[in-house]
Amino acid sequence: MPFIIKTRTSPATARTFLINGVLLATLAAAAVPCIAAAAHRAPFKISQATTYFTAPVLPSGRINYVAAINAMARRGVTAKNNAGVLVARTFPAMLVNGRSGAKFTTRFYKALEEHLPPAADRNIGWSAFAKKHGWPSGYGNRSVWSFAGKYAAQMPWTTAGHPRSAAYLRANRHVLRLLRRASVRSQFYMPMLTRRPRPANMLGILLPNLSTQENEGELLARSAMHSMGDHHGGKCAKTIVAIYRLAALEGRQPMFISLLVSHNLSAWANRATQALLKGGELNVLEEKAILHGMETLPRSGSMAACVGHGFRFLLLDGIERMAVGDWHVKFVTLVPAGQGIAPASPAAPDTQEYPGKKFFSGVRWNQLLKNSNNLFDEIVNALHKKTYARRRAGLKNIDARVSAYHVKINPPPWVGHRRGTTAMMQKFFWSFFYQHLGHGLKFDCQATLRNRVTEIGLALAIYRAGHGHYPANLAALAPRYLKRAPNDPFTSKPLIYEQEGSAYVLYGEVPHGKNGWRREKLLGGP
Repeated sequence: MPFIIKTRTSPATARTFLINGVLLATLAAAAVPCIAAAAHRAPFKISQATTYFTAPVLPSGRINYVAAINAMARRGVTAKNNAGVLVARTFPAMLVNGRSGAKFTTRFYKALEEHLPPAADRNIGWSAFAKKHGWPSGYGNRSVWSFAGKYAAQMPWTTAGHPRSAAYLRANRHVLRLLRRASVRSQFYMPMLTRRPRPANMLGILLPNLSTQENEGELLARSAMHSMGDHHGGKCAKTIVAIYRLAALEGRQPMFISLLVSHNLSAWANRATQALLKGGELNVLEEKAILHGMETLPRSGSMAACVGHGFRFLLLDGIERMAVGDWHVKFVTLVPAGQGIAPASPAAPDTQEYPGKKFFSGVRWNQLLKNSNNLFDEIVNALHKKTYARRRAGLKNIDARVSAYHVKINPPPWVGHRRGTTAMMQKFFWSFFYQHLGHGLKFDCQATLRNRVTEIGLALAIYRAGHGHYPANLAALAPRYLKRAPNDPFTSKPLIYEQEGSAYVLYGEVPHGKNGWRREKLLGGP
């Protein structure tokens, strides 16, 4: 029996939900913060079984998950070993003077124990740089500027051939220097902050580093391709390694947005490396340096860590906010005919509206929090299974069980029935996360596949340089060139390797449609 949430959301709150298109704010996109009330006892017990964290506790009685996650992520991090300090200095001026506001910017850099960065350290995007000089940006057209706007990070080029692209790199020389310094540090921490200091709200988290760090990956890849064009292969390899190391550092944070940033950074390095491999631009020492740099990337388990921490805390925070009345929510339930319920309106005869207070009076909050924690434990176990198919099957089994339980005990209407209301809430939250878990799992496997294909390409190039030909199969690469021959993360089987004369082609089986698979060419060597 489906339901809809009707909401009233202010424009300022709505903007925080749409940070660069990230869809994590739809859990209860219906929220409008209430007037802060005096401290009172929450209708649930604080414990590891219910709230996971037991401190710090807000006056409303719920956990301050933003502060708890920041404290967890900051363990072992100092101003000297934190790469995030140097990366934050490269944030563009739009963060400092734009919608985020001066007060938020001050809090952000204070949380990093860093002063407001000078203008020379801030990243200047290509579009803004081109607009400042009156040049076409090159995006969306096939003019000569499309090279500068799109392809300069994917193929070698020279200063003489593209002087304006070289001018763009000179304008960002301080940014490039900071990013290379950041890549050799051992820790990475970016504070999670809300737009306003209080109340702390997981859904209102403003993370300014998503699109900015993606742009910085492109900037570093441009610099690498420029170095190769000027026949500085060693500098090119060091820059590509810097991208991989930044991706590995960012990926250590157990949040889905951090995982997105990490995979997008490594994607820029993969595109640059594969382009150089196809053109035969790298020598053996440079190939070995890049392959060694890729060893810092996480092998697996990133998605499980994000679910076990980031998604879990997002859900628990939403439940607790509803429990203590921090949100005004109105539920509209679809009531089947013949239940004796008066229609909400002539225009919608099959709906019935319930105000949040009356609706939530039937929820057993302790049970809902415990069920949610147990559910996430099961999800993490499913995501740790060896094959993509088993992980998908594990998630489907959980979905089928939750749906069956919901239908079994759910009498219409839900209001006034404690078990039914609690089960409906659990089903609602699970339905949202299950939809995004499937997409996130596929995205994570695709990113891992790109990394493994690049590793194999580098190992094959090194093998050919030493033997004069490519190996008969991928097993010959281990353990001298690779610790082990990487498998396809989707099938957990070796990638399909075929020789075509003196060249080679790598294929993989990738998901196609709902349940299908297709063979796809991943990389070809000279």
